[in-house]
Amino acid sequence: MFFRKKIKPEEFVELMLEGREEMQKMLLQIIKEDFDYSGNEKNLKFEVVIFSLWILTLSMPPSKKMRDLLHEQFCQNISMPEAERDVFYQEIDKRYQNYFYAFNLDQKNPSGMVGTVITEIIMNQNPNFILKNFIPTTGATDSMKAFMLFRQAYDYGIAIVDEIKNEYKIQTLFNLS
Repeated sequence: MFFRKKIKPEEFVELMLEGREEMQKMLLQIIKEDFDYSGNEKNLKFEVVIFSLWILTLSMPPSKKMRDLLHEQFCQNISMPEAERDVFYQEIDKRYQNYFYAFNLDQKNPSGMVGTVITEIIMNQNPNFILKNFIPTTGATDSMKAFMLFRQAYDYGIAIVDEIKNEYKIQTLFNLS
């Protein structure tokens, strides 16, 4: 009989972050090719980092403890100085509020709102966009393409978790608060 090794939350997060690196490469390639992106490369990469971290939060156990562990481990992995982390966490929070708000709207009434937020924040380089306060100016085609990008990324995130589940016993992780 095959027994899976138990895994600690820190190990689970590390495996998730390894998969995130591949997801980031995929997202950058798709955005550059399919969206004909011609904006600032540094800003694009920063936004894709945050977006890919958000996708992982959707894919992993829904717990603040796990989400904080993910962000802390990410910062450690890239050797982000302590002095920069608070600003980074604030930027994450700002984007996540929009992404989660749009995601929750789409859960209640599928409208592709996540695609609109992706288009505004990533493609239009508008990190200060707040869905609750503004009417998006994105076109339906761009928003739908961005929603499909979200679906690809989300499926990728779920595949990362499934791969980890196949190798490790992680049920106890899903009971964390």
